[in-house]
Amino acid sequence: MLGLAFFNASAQEVSEFGKVDMSLLTKPHSLIDKTAEAEVVFDVSDLSFTTMGGTWEIYVKNHVRIKIYNANGLDHANISIPYYGRNGLESISKLEAQTYNVNESGQMTVSKLDKKSIYDTRIDNRYSKLTFTLPEVKAGSIIEYKFISKRQVLYIPDWTFQQSIPVMYSKFVFAYPSEFTFNEIPLNDVPIEASNKMTGNSVQKTFVCRNLPAVKPEPFMTTTKDYKQKLRVNVIGYNPVGGLPRDLRSSWPGIIREMMEDDDFGVQLKRDIPRTQELDMTLQKLTDPYQRMAAIHEYVRANMAWDQVTSIWALDGVKKAWEKKRGTSGEINLILVNLLKDAGLNAFPVLVSTKEHGRIRPMDPDGDQFNTVMAYVTIDSNFYVLDATDKYTPSNLIPPSVVYTEGLVISKINVDKSWKEQDWGWRTLWNEKQQYQKLVNVTAKFDGKAIVKGEAFVMFRDYARERISEQIEPVADKTLAYYTSAIEGAKISDLNLKNEKNIALPLEHSFKFEVPTEANGDYFVYNINAFTGLEKNPFTAEERYADIFFGYAQKFTLRGNLDLPEGFAFEAPPKSMKMVMPDNSIEMSRIVQVEGQSAKYVIQIEIKKPFYSPEEYDLFFEFYKKMFSMLNEPLVIKKK
Repeated sequence: MLGLAFFNASAQEVSEFGKVDMSLLTKPHSLIDKTAEAEVVFDVSDLSFTTMGGTWEIYVKNHVRIKIYNANGLDHANISIPYYGRNGLESISKLEAQTYNVNESGQMTVSKLDKKSIYDTRIDNRYSKLTFTLPEVKAGSIIEYKFISKRQVLYIPDWTFQQSIPVMYSKFVFAYPSEFTFNEIPLNDVPIEASNKMTGNSVQKTFVCRNLPAVKPEPFMTTTKDYKQKLRVNVIGYNPVGGLPRDLRSSWPGIIREMMEDDDFGVQLKRDIPRTQELDMTLQKLTDPYQRMAAIHEYVRANMAWDQVTSIWALDGVKKAWEKKRGTSGEINLILVNLLKDAGLNAFPVLVSTKEHGRIRPMDPDGDQFNTVMAYVTIDSNFYVLDATDKYTPSNLIPPSVVYTEGLVISKINVDKSWKEQDWGWRTLWNEKQQYQKLVNVTAKFDGKAIVKGEAFVMFRDYARERISEQIEPVADKTLAYYTSAIEGAKISDLNLKNEKNIALPLEHSFKFEVPTEANGDYFVYNINAFTGLEKNPFTAEERYADIFFGYAQKFTLRGNLDLPEGFAFEAPPKSMKMVMPDNSIEMSRIVQVEGQSAKYVIQIEIKKPFYSPEEYDLFFEFYKKMFSMLNEPLVIKKK
């Protein structure tokens, strides 16, 4: 199997609970990464699967040991163990945890976790979690915990070998009756050592990774979850001795059928959501389908408060959430789907995974890949994706949390239609016409005393508007800080915000400014790259492991002019030029014209691709390096 290397299993890297070597306790830093704040010494999961009388049970023993190197690693002592608590299908037992330190006499001390410090919290009507914090944790500590989980459901979560800190040793052991067939799929490309052992009627498989580096965030990536080495285990079939074989593989049609019959999902789509008089009066005035859709979308997000729980389920039911005017993302967006359908629109729920949750694998049927649901509406040849928990994205724009991802539209499977005619299915949530667009116009004058004064107009359209709105909201103080923080010594006054409350229109900022130049004798340096948001290159690392994920095409335009008083002149102004990536995916042009005491300039950048792979990074890195060098090439003013 790709990514698997077979080996003879060894337990030398794992010691019993409570047996800690003094050399590890006094270890000054990680040998994998000397800068690491903490390190996983080992992370072991031993899973056994049994069946009896037509039922099955999964029994998992977990044991984790972590070394804390400095104060930045203290958060790793805060532990959370989620489990599927619905109908008692999973339980956690025999939890033990303790902290090891060295006292002033050089002796090892052990601080045990008080059972009263373990909190069992219900997340929703499906999931719960155990949380606790290890006691007496400080720089140099070792923390350790173990527990057992029991599941009465044939589901094996992905085993994650890599973490946000280095991992010295990670092992997943999987034992099951030979009548069952499973396949194992490595996710990502770190080699996994694997071994198989047959004992009687039981198969045991062991998977190990060693000395794994931390997976750290990089600029413009989706999430580190997409790049951690994992192992996925899928059940294939059951072939009992003397019985008929059964195919146990999951399929998307099977998952959709289950969801359409689920009380927390499909049944909720049949609930009667009473429209309010206000909404009815609004819809009576509208006949255009898009306007009706946008009105319902705006009404739901204006009248429903999101409780910050992200879920595909209507956990308390859509009717109860509608009455309370508050709910999970699942409840709010299923309400939205109901109201859209009731208004005669072609609307369906679409299951999605936000970028922060992780990338979907459409070829691997598993409903747990999704973390929320949105509304999917088709009008003529156009489609719209609506999220009523998102307060900043207009109805015509695909929410940035899912743009350029895959979504699974859910609908009842019609046996009388061909597969191509079905309403359900995978959709790519992207529209090449929807872009990030930012325009900056600057009119300025040098005062002859090292200060440039002027007026600026900045317009944010589509995704540029959404991003800036989420960063600053319609708050003047935050807007001022947004501009002044990027330019040292800048002063902003007479700030005017237009369309800040109408997200369907471009957001416009206009203001007066004062910016100091860099003075050196008779020379004054003014950086024309002001207020663009492109003052600093985010791609300075020479190597990169993650994709660059913008999610959309981008356009930046800067237009400006700078006037000088008598007695001053421009010295060797930047040349007009144009740069183009070899694949034509990025273009940058700069036009600079100097006439007497006035300089006019136009800079345009167009990034046409929403996504760049690590294989493309070398060319991308060099282009960005040159581009930002050009962007920050200043106008030099000389006193005559």
